[in-house]
Amino acid sequence: MLLEFRCPLPYCVEDPNIGYLYMVMEANLEATGGGEGVEWEKNEPYDNTDGHLTLDLDGYSIPKNKGQYTYKKYLVGSKVPSWMAKILPRSSMTLVEEAWTAPDYRFAVITNQFLDRKKFHIVLESKILNHDRGESDNVFQLTDSEKNARYVDYYDMCDVYKSEKIPECEDLRKLKLESVPNSPLTPGWYHSWDEKNVSCHYWLLHIDFKYFGFQTLGENMVYNQQCYMNRQVERQMVAAIDKWHGLTMQDIRKLEDENMAALKEKIKSKEIAMAFTAGVN
Repeated sequence: MLLEFRCPLPYCVEDPNIGYLYMVMEANLEATGGGEGVEWEKNEPYDNTDGHLTLDLDGYSIPKNKGQYTYKKYLVGSKVPSWMAKILPRSSMTLVEEAWTAPDYRFAVITNQFLDRKKFHIVLESKILNHDRGESDNVFQLTDSEKNARYVDYYDMCDVYKSEKIPECEDLRKLKLESVPNSPLTPGWYHSWDEKNVSCHYWLLHIDFKYFGFQTLGENMVYNQQCYMNRQVERQMVAAIDKWHGLTMQDIRKLEDENMAALKEKIKSKEIAMAFTAGVN
């Protein structure tokens, strides 16, 4: 399954990754507690401009660039669907995410240590483009066959997806944000805004669940979960803009170190967190 997700954002900034990485740290903490959530094990620079890094996954390769590498485990035992809990031992309810984030491109691979990574994996690519309303047709340089196979999902942050319940603190139809002059937003806002004030977050998800009898069920489960999570990610990123706007990448690296330490303590708490952020770096 190939899904392309496009979400217009109400700002253009020099380094769009700052907002995304800040949001991720907050989401990590919200999703952690009671022995479940995020274990952040590695956060270090990488340089693969010469292509020496390898990936044990047919059809994919680590991008030839440099940036920040992260390795995380998502312990999701109580949050998986009942049908999956019946076929997998509880000890296997851990997703592993490796991500390579460069200034203009993010590439991540999500697998499960119990399942064969060649049969089950999610590969996620993402880019944030300034001065873009989500109308660029081939951001990820797909082949014609890949373009024909992909499903494109547009997201207006003023929409509600299915039974989604949006917290007041994330409802961009009501929030007045200092860093977004025309807030609160109204449905279809990005159609009328000057393009110089609009950017777009493009996501490309390659979803594979190649287990006989479970492929359609598994891929649809991942697809539905990603639809909810990606929408939540975008809302939280914009809702927090007054906190992260003006931060530098050096500030983010310092906050990440603090976040890694805080997660180690929070996962020991007794209360299980209700948030679910697997697939969010």
